[in-house]
Amino acid sequence: NIKKLNNLISQGEKYPGANYVIRPDGRRKKITEDLKNEIIEEILPTSIMFGATLDARLCYELERSIKSLDVRFSKQCQNAHSIAEFLESQEQVSKVHYPGLTSHTNHELAKTQMKLFGAMITFELNENIDSIQFQRKLSLISPAVSLAGIESQICSPHLTSHHLVPANERLGMGISNQMLRFSVGCENVEDLKVDLEKAFKS
Repeated sequence: NIKKLNNLISQGEKYPGANYVIRPDGRRKKITEDLKNEIIEEILPTSIMFGATLDARLCYELERSIKSLDVRFSKQCQNAHSIAEFLESQEQVSKVHYPGLTSHTNHELAKTQMKLFGAMITFELNENIDSIQFQRKLSLISPAVSLAGIESQICSPHLTSHHLVPANERLGMGISNQMLRFSVGCENVEDLKVDLEKAFKS
């Protein structure tokens, strides 16, 4: 990344007048090797944390998507609440983690903070169910590491977000191989329940 940024700055020097940089303190400095490194050190942490600058098309798509955010998110939250209750009633599920459920440890606190309880559900399958095979049996819900999209997606934290954490530490965090993270989408909620039910029974 540093090499690429260095090359980018070097290319800018080829244009007349582009071999100077204006500093936040108002001073103008000629770009030298030392200054290049200084600039890189300043912006690299921010670049790593927030990513690259969005291009015009992505900005347009983001602005367009924000307009329907309320409708989409409300639907996702409604679906998630209904599915959390459905999962809690299934004998193949040992535990459901969702703040909208009265069984959740922090449900009362969540009620004071939220109007909706989010579209993320974590649930744990019984020990006699293979969590990987269960995901493969789903047809509408996609096994994927992404989240918060309009399509429902599911994954195993022990194979994705926490795969580098030693097993004993993972278990200490309460993350077992039976745990699944479910990002609920905007599909018809009954279709999602049917998909889950088929996977449970097959």
